[in-house]
Amino acid sequence: MINFASYIPLLEDLLKLLDERSSEILKRRVGIFGKKESLESIGKDFGITRERVRQIENNALKKIRNSEKFTDIKKPIKQVENFLKNNGNLKKENLLFESFTQKEKEKPYFLLLLKIGENFFYSPNNPEFYPFWYTHPKVKDELKKILLFLEEFLQKKNSPLPKEEFINESKEFLKKKLKSELENKVLLSFCEVSKKIEENPFGEIGLVFWKEIKAKTIIEKAYLLLKKKKEPLHFRTIGEYIKEIFGKKINHESLHNELIKDPRFVLVGRGIYALKEWGFKEGTVKDLIKDLLKNGPKTKEEIISEIKKQRFVKESTIILNLSLYFKKKDGKYTL
Repeated sequence: MINFASYIPLLEDLLKLLDERSSEILKRRVGIFGKKESLESIGKDFGITRERVRQIENNALKKIRNSEKFTDIKKPIKQVENFLKNNGNLKKENLLFESFTQKEKEKPYFLLLLKIGENFFYSPNNPEFYPFWYTHPKVKDELKKILLFLEEFLQKKNSPLPKEEFINESKEFLKKKLKSELENKVLLSFCEVSKKIEENPFGEIGLVFWKEIKAKTIIEKAYLLLKKKKEPLHFRTIGEYIKEIFGKKINHESLHNELIKDPRFVLVGRGIYALKEWGFKEGTVKDLIKDLLKNGPKTKEEIISEIKKQRFVKESTIILNLSLYFKKKDGKYTL
């Protein structure tokens, strides 16, 4: 990968080829002075129309491309072209930028490089796609076709898949549809652009409206978290995991209250929650013993063993409940 910082002085030299107004407009359009500015806001400052600003910008880029100094910047342009080609001729904008530079102050210059390059096209943010850059007009048609097939594939699966499993199975699905095979990074590049297919924090890929992919509420995040951890957890631990994995800081007591109210969760110990779908039953220790004895008398040891599977409580708590609420006959407890 290129050392992009080394090309910034060359890009600054190219800007010096322009008259003062053209240079300022181009710098403001890519955000060299700070935030990227729209055609409208720049036009308002100069007292000209947005279309006139566009013309000045295009003429400035054309002048740079036609200059002798343009040769100095062809190498990084070619490297970006090759990168896009290897990723299916497109890349989500933020991921493209991150692939060449991690420093915020360098990103406006990288955008300038993209604008100078004649073979780079930009697709802005819209309801279907995140902003992305591409190298050929037909790429957008191919993108839409492949993503429709991938959505069909996921709808048939009806549940998220681990990334590696998704890649392998969807490639086979696409191979039958397209009569050709996509490379892994091309497949992922297409998915990254889509607003309908996303990866959750656990490395699973699915449709964005699935709760397992995009859990919106705290309780949905807690549910997804327990499903992945596959073990009962204290509500404070659940809260810390939500903060770590989802980047969402929460009030632990509020989470505790939400967990108590939701029928999918069972309180199995002091502040410890499990999922009802795992076979955990609701109720107190007394309720569980009563339910157990409906199937016939049980010894103390049998009762303790069964209740320990359902609750994180001390053995003495189970024995206390037996002595207070249940009869003992011939060494066994009964209702």
